[in-house]
Amino acid sequence: MVLAVLLLAGRASAQNTDSPSPGASPSPSDPVKSALKESRKLMPNDTLAILVVGEVDLTVIRRVGNDGTITYPFLETIKVEGRTPAQIEVVIRDGLTNGYLVNPQVMVDVKDYVKQFISVRGQVNRPGQYEYPVDRKIDVLEAITMAGDFARLAKKSKIEILRGTQKFEFSEKQLKEQVDPEKKFYVQPNDQISVDERII
Repeated sequence: MVLAVLLLAGRASAQNTDSPSPGASPSPSDPVKSALKESRKLMPNDTLAILVVGEVDLTVIRRVGNDGTITYPFLETIKVEGRTPAQIEVVIRDGLTNGYLVNPQVMVDVKDYVKQFISVRGQVNRPGQYEYPVDRKIDVLEAITMAGDFARLAKKSKIEILRGTQKFEFSEKQLKEQVDPEKKFYVQPNDQISVDERII
């Protein structure tokens, strides 16, 4: 009899450990996802998961269209391109508060980020296209490291970055001397980095 009671108590304890209680708080979110939610701006073909607590009909998955918008119940079309998931949470929360729900709890996460690339060419050991990381910013020297670092004939005093119609130029020395994260020159998706060849 005592053994049976002990076994039942052990099973009850295990069940309480595996299943969260109804009033339990959600587990802390992934710090990488939290950082992305505040910084990574949305683009066409990103896939969003939108959750409104307690509202099944308002919990949806949406892919960002080529025009940078998504459709959403009650709010129709929402422009999301160029905004962060955290900003979209506010847009949806404010929209639903205006005549639909009282104090809605909205969470927007990105299920799938569209891949973005940078180009590194010229005097590096592995010139080519490289996928831009979604979880952090990278500076010019880190991008060059991704391409195998400077080649033997690299002219380290002339590193060019082409961004659309803009052109920026730095030396390796300038880039190394700028250690303040707020003032560093960070690479953006679709940037083209070129390292000149030195004359010997």
